[in-house]
Amino acid sequence: MEAKEILKYLYIKYNGIWDKIYKAIRDREVLSEEEQKRYASRIEDLKSEGYKFWTLLGGDCKFSDEVESRIKDMKKPPFVLQVYGDIDIITTNMVATDSAKIRDALVRAGFTAGIYEPATKTMIFAKSTGEVVHIIESFSDSSVPDEFEEGHLHNTRRVIQFCNKVLLGVGKELETKQALLAITEGELSQENFYVIPGAAGCRNNKLIKEGIAKFCDSTDDLLDKEEEVEE
Repeated sequence: MEAKEILKYLYIKYNGIWDKIYKAIRDREVLSEEEQKRYASRIEDLKSEGYKFWTLLGGDCKFSDEVESRIKDMKKPPFVLQVYGDIDIITTNMVATDSAKIRDALVRAGFTAGIYEPATKTMIFAKSTGEVVHIIESFSDSSVPDEFEEGHLHNTRRVIQFCNKVLLGVGKELETKQALLAITEGELSQENFYVIPGAAGCRNNKLIKEGIAKFCDSTDDLLDKEEEVEE
């Protein structure tokens, strides 16, 4: 059996939870024949629904070489990604945000924007020309609170890792703490961390005041001097 197939089976078995997959690989866990058949059947069911599987060792789809390089440089790079939609819209020049309202405004302005949707446990990236791609990595078991929290925080961090800029408003779909950790660990440049100011005393205002994040009043503030977004 190919190693990439083993990764897919472990992804299904452990609900995409990175640490559990890593432990299974480290411990050289052996899957029974019955398990292999069950997980293979689940994968085929998902493929019949239009999903494709990217793995660190190759799979049904591939990102651009630039994006593949970025993935391999991530902290805890994904073992498996479950992809639905146009994978080609994933580039190294995207904006991660924390609310659907802001995401939609970014898309209307011509940016490719990413958001994590807790309801579907999915990373969603959208482009102004209409292409959308849904990516699932950790789809943790919501019946187990600790695992849900682990999967939720991991996916919010993953959206940031995929994007080169972050814009936070007042939404809850992207954890401020995860953006700050990404800066601390060198995954996000502080120059590319923007927030929309809020009511007096809110955390966003403090981030601006302390010089941690940049003030953002409009999508124009996100543009580099030489940068242009699609019309």
